[in-house]
Amino acid sequence: MHEVEPAILVIDDDAPLGECVVAMLGLIGYRATWVANLKDALAMLAPVHDFAAILLDLGLGIERGEQIVARCCERNIALPPIVICSAQPEREIREAARIVHAKSILLKPCSSQRMKLALDSALA
Repeated sequence: MHEVEPAILVIDDDAPLGECVVAMLGLIGYRATWVANLKDALAMLAPVHDFAAILLDLGLGIERGEQIVARCCERNIALPPIVICSAQPEREIREAARIVHAKSILLKPCSSQRMKLALDSALA
């Protein structure tokens, strides 16, 4: 029997990077969908979804990635585990991780191996 690849929602406002991450995740055993902003992320998550995890950038243009928690709570959307992947200063990433109860953080740039370890850990 073929095991279903876990679905990952990639939220990153950088289109070339988002597309690259989706391709890379496909190569390491995940099914990934990329969105560029919180509005599109909420549309993908509501009312129900099959995402096993979210790979979240913090700087989303005029929005902040950690706002997803409040927006999902307002709409009664259950969030899957979150892994933050950001180029923000580490102090800001750690504070955001506390806010969103992130399972792991990754500093950009990061390798596919580190991303796989972080996602595997979040899904364990």
